[in-house]
Amino acid sequence: MNVNHMDYYKYRYLNCFKAQYLAELLEKGIPVDYLFFDAYVETDDILEHTINNGQERWTLNIKTLSELAHVGIYVLYRYFPTMSSSYPYVQEKLAANKTLYMWASQNHLPHLAHLPDGVHVIGLQSYNEEEKTFTISDVPGISGHPYEEVHIQNAFNHLEDSFKYIYYLYDEDYTFTEEIVEILVRKFEDSFLLVNEDFKLYDRMNELFQLHYDTQDEQLTLYHRMENALAVIAGSRYFLAKFLKVIRYPIISELEEISKHANSLQKVFLKGKVGANISNYKIEDKLLLLKSLELETILKIKQLIVQKREEHGHPKEIREHARITITDMGLTCKMLDLNKVKLDWTEVMQEEYLYSYEIYVNDTLHGTTLLNTYEITNLAYDSRVEIRIRVKNFSGYIEQCNDCVTIQTGYKDTNCALGKPVTCSSEETSIFTKENVNNGVEGTRWGSVVGSDKEWICIDLLEQTEVQRVVLNWESHAQSYTIDVSDDNVNWQTVVTNDNGVGGVEEFNNLKDIKCRYIKMNGRKRGTTWGYSLWDFEVYAV
Repeated sequence: MNVNHMDYYKYRYLNCFKAQYLAELLEKGIPVDYLFFDAYVETDDILEHTINNGQERWTLNIKTLSELAHVGIYVLYRYFPTMSSSYPYVQEKLAANKTLYMWASQNHLPHLAHLPDGVHVIGLQSYNEEEKTFTISDVPGISGHPYEEVHIQNAFNHLEDSFKYIYYLYDEDYTFTEEIVEILVRKFEDSFLLVNEDFKLYDRMNELFQLHYDTQDEQLTLYHRMENALAVIAGSRYFLAKFLKVIRYPIISELEEISKHANSLQKVFLKGKVGANISNYKIEDKLLLLKSLELETILKIKQLIVQKREEHGHPKEIREHARITITDMGLTCKMLDLNKVKLDWTEVMQEEYLYSYEIYVNDTLHGTTLLNTYEITNLAYDSRVEIRIRVKNFSGYIEQCNDCVTIQTGYKDTNCALGKPVTCSSEETSIFTKENVNNGVEGTRWGSVVGSDKEWICIDLLEQTEVQRVVLNWESHAQSYTIDVSDDNVNWQTVVTNDNGVGGVEEFNNLKDIKCRYIKMNGRKRGTTWGYSLWDFEVYAV
């Protein structure tokens, strides 16, 4: 997958809502290129809706990224009459690290106030109750931007009722397997074989461009519609090229040419919209070139689909073809923790476009991935582990002669914080007390008072200890905190600074030359709207 997220926005094809959650999918490492299986938009639809009816590209009923349910992701939403009425729901979801999406009235958002009045989707990333601010995202240019609460409330409250919804991506059922890829490829092939276009869009655009217009407004209206149509063509062909590449189709160079020429012509019409004379840009020739490229592309892709299906209709030939030997995949591993390892290997290139990597740990299947990297967590401590990768294509397993790596996981010592005296800055209730962080009882926790950033919890190890590892098991995490140590509970030294806390289990290993009696988690900024909350605070000695 491309790591350059800006590649996905450069043709300004997707509407603001899809663009927002595309950013979340990319951030989570979901292989979105496979989800562009239905990116192709037929020119007959573009002609009818954009050129003839003047519909903006943002409101076109475009399929791209509409069928997330194939991979177990759903867009859930709820109606709220006012922004304040949504707060319990919003705070609950933000505390669960969900990004929320809301429609907003543009002229009530400072960064959009210069635009004509309209509606736009922004993301809500967090809420600071003390400062009365939301942190918002607005891709592709804004992330982590603080906004005063009053702006968000006004932007929501001034919407018509049909827009007063708050959305988020439900991804607890997310799964991505080779079988899913096969479904997506099949859906693409079935639908593309039905495409039957003569591309009269380009002829009609040429006719309209050559007409004489009585008023400048009529001409500017045409330029605006042309620009919208070309944006859809540039973006949809670009995403289709991404899909074909990830499923290992031969490169269709015409798709890239179509995107570039459509985008170039789109910019010409943007110039025309601001009053520039565009009569010398050979627009007629460029539209005819686009038509020719589109016709050639449709024919080529259909031929490839038919060819692939014919090849897979002969099992014996396919089995012989599948006996490809990979001499070395360059499998490497890196220990991320005592019992956590990251694997990397060279991507396998094949004529057959469908494959997956199966990761085996001690001859037991651990997981499957479509990428050439994989993380294994929760391995047994102090043990030798053999890791092997098998490659599976459309026809079956490929015979392997690649490396098999063996690793030694780290030794997890006794938790020397267990049962030791604990002090803290505050306690949420008489139930969520400080002693819960090191009592050895599963399911008990300490919580600080709600709404305060400057909170801490400290363990007295009772004797000077050479500390090697610290484990924090969060229930409600800190976005920013330090781990500090002391010999006298007065003079403190910071040994860990974490400004990117994500919650869950956060471990800090191989701490060197740290000798102390007292060790403290010192919270600086909450990662949720609640207080800090820890299930466990563990300390391990050298």
